[in-house]
Amino acid sequence: DPMHLACAFAALVWSAAAIPLGLHTARTRDATEMVVVWSTADRVASSVVYRPSGLPGPWEHAEGHSVTFTKGDFNACNKNNNSRASTLYSDPGWIHRAVLKGLLSSTNYTYIVSGAAQEFWLESPPSPTEEAVHFDAFGDWYDVPPGWRTVEEVHDDVLRREVSLVLHVGDICYACGNLTIWRDFFDRIQPVASKVPWMPAIGNHEFDYRQQHWRPQWLQAGDDSGGECGIPYFSYFPMPHPSNAWYSFDHGPVHFALISTEHDFLEGSEQHTWLEQDLRSVDRTVTPWAIIGGHR
Repeated sequence: DPMHLACAFAALVWSAAAIPLGLHTARTRDATEMVVVWSTADRVASSVVYRPSGLPGPWEHAEGHSVTFTKGDFNACNKNNNSRASTLYSDPGWIHRAVLKGLLSSTNYTYIVSGAAQEFWLESPPSPTEEAVHFDAFGDWYDVPPGWRTVEEVHDDVLRREVSLVLHVGDICYACGNLTIWRDFFDRIQPVASKVPWMPAIGNHEFDYRQQHWRPQWLQAGDDSGGECGIPYFSYFPMPHPSNAWYSFDHGPVHFALISTEHDFLEGSEQHTWLEQDLRSVDRTVTPWAIIGGHR
């Protein structure tokens, strides 16, 4: 029956367009929350259901939202100068974000994102009173065999419950305007980042472009992002307050502050003022460790 085949093909195309890809998680400033991020080809529902793993009972529901970006966004920040990002542009689809709330500390949760045919699990953040936490940290990741081994080793650490957080301090995947590399990166890290928060700091290869506002000569800023201007980075990584470019959060006994070395961080700048106030606000009797991460 041609009509039956046409309907079946249409359903297959729709379901493929709704398949979640590049699943990753992130922290908020609230230790009882986690953000789940994923992409789909089409604009579909942005919802997640979740509950403690292995326990009966109702599923909690988190309703999120989706964002995207266009070739016009690259053209605007590059003043239509035919940047690499504009030339190589391919549709990123829709990037979904949903916040899981009311999580118990250091607990495995099973979750399902809308459109997925499988369950995933994540480990919720540790309690603020936890005496110790373990995390992996690195920067400058390339999608080549040594980079693959790094992700595999981090994955092994996660499966052994040896780490509950990953810090990726700049030069996330050297996409430099090629969105296919961003998609490959998120597919590569999904086995890790779907389970524990993947917390980045922005680097020159995500942000530097010729029209950026802050370009002191000693920074030697160029066009290292290939005209991305931070657009994919900010879309894929919804970070905690106050901005995607710099932010902080507590993870057990550690206060993390991730800064941007691509934005003004000198004394008197918005970022420097924020960092001073942020560090002063840490109660070192509760959170004795403070770690600052930046790329340059």
